Amino acid sequence: MASGEPRRATGGLIAVAVTLGLLAAAVTYLPVPGVPEWARFAVASLLVAGTAFVPGVGLPVVVAALFGAVGLRDLAVASAMWGNLFFVVLVGALIAVIVHAVRSGHPIAWRLTPLEWAMLGMLGAGLWSLPASLDPAASIAYLGRMSLLAAAGLLVSRVMRSPRRIRASLDVFVAVSVALALLALAQWAAPDLGIGRIHVPSINAADVTVRPSGFYLDPNFLGAHLSIAALAVLASAARSKRRWWPIAAAVLLFAAVAVTYSRSAWLAASVGLVTLALLGGRRARVAVAVALLVGMVAGAALVGPERLLGRAASVIEAGPESAGATRIGMARSSLAMIADRPVFGTGLEAFDEAYPDYRLPGAEATITHPHQVPLAFIAETGVAGALALLGLIAATLVTARRLSTGEPAVRAALLAGVVAIAAGALFQFFLYWEVAWLWAGLLSAAGALLRPERSACASGGADSGKE
Repeated sequence: MASGEPRRATGGLIAVAVTLGLLAAAVTYLPVPGVPEWARFAVASLLVAGTAFVPGVGLPVVVAALFGAVGLRDLAVASAMWGNLFFVVLVGALIAVIVHAVRSGHPIAWRLTPLEWAMLGMLGAGLWSLPASLDPAASIAYLGRMSLLAAAGLLVSRVMRSPRRIRASLDVFVAVSVALALLALAQWAAPDLGIGRIHVPSINAADVTVRPSGFYLDPNFLGAHLSIAALAVLASAARSKRRWWPIAAAVLLFAAVAVTYSRSAWLAASVGLVTLALLGGRRARVAVAVALLVGMVAGAALVGPERLLGRAASVIEAGPESAGATRIGMARSSLAMIADRPVFGTGLEAFDEAYPDYRLPGAEATITHPHQVPLAFIAETGVAGALALLGLIAATLVTARRLSTGEPAVRAALLAGVVAIAAGALFQFFLYWEVAWLWAGLLSAAGALLRPERSACASGGADSGKE
């Protein structure tokens, strides 16, 4: 009996933590008559913070939950753009960090990793653009949003600095992504399902395609999300005794990516697979080959080979108001905006205000929001944005080099994901995409493992559980 009691105690503590988490989700998504949105958000965040203090659970578990909550990205507790479950968990985790720091008196190591500096540099570029912003209110609002995203990246970077925590984060992300993939396939098969969101293009009415979005507003973001999860699960095949499990999960994820009809996600998945094959070793290459072959067959069976190839070929279409013409025209317009406002730019998130005056003939008139990060971010933030992007690239390369002696499967998963995100950012505006910031934090945490003297103490007192 004596040996069983600790197990029952641990089980009880975990049950308490799960209960608090479920209550937080309930408060987030179930409106209570007469209770303001901000109050629901505050209560849900405090419940999450309380979870971090449950012995045997601790802050790392709450931070790992960010990788699951991001799957519910656009289910909101409040009408504000930040009022979703992801930010509920983030604010709860930040509260827990502050309380633990005050209670423990443990000094926080302020020496930053290269990627931590890079994340702060992106935030600094947004701040730099405020004085000359064409839309100060939008710039301030999105600077606040970016601050929260930077906080998420820094939190992951500081708290998840152990191989076990990094693997746990990846496992949570993959598990939730598999559920999202099942939902996406259900949405595609039954558009009237009523769960989550779907997108029906308004153009090419003769060939209307239902594009599942999961809980995202945009199917392109769902496709990118599932692509990165597929890369992560395939990388795990190199250390799995039963490789067919991760391969089967990857095939499911890739099939869901196919039915999103997201060309940017297809590109991200392709370059990620090449990266994974180069970095993952022989077993990973076998897993990639099998998953790619089966996934292509499954995708062609679901979508149809002609439609699949037609959608892929449409990338190079250059007809009036086509996607290709719009993207090329928007890139050229961005260069013109940079030339006219090289110092401060248009202001963070003020691209839409300036773009109509720069739109070129042939570009879709209804599309005014940027569809790629590099040029658009420089157009919005000027010289500071250019320096911040260069710093981000340099920091990523430095961190990737440090990972060369790390665990092969984790290294392959993180680097393949980074390459996929970078490729997708050339065609989608990933600046405020939570997955990109979480991945930067996880990569930073993995890089910091090789230099223990640089590890921060953010998780010190907060991690009451044992590794």
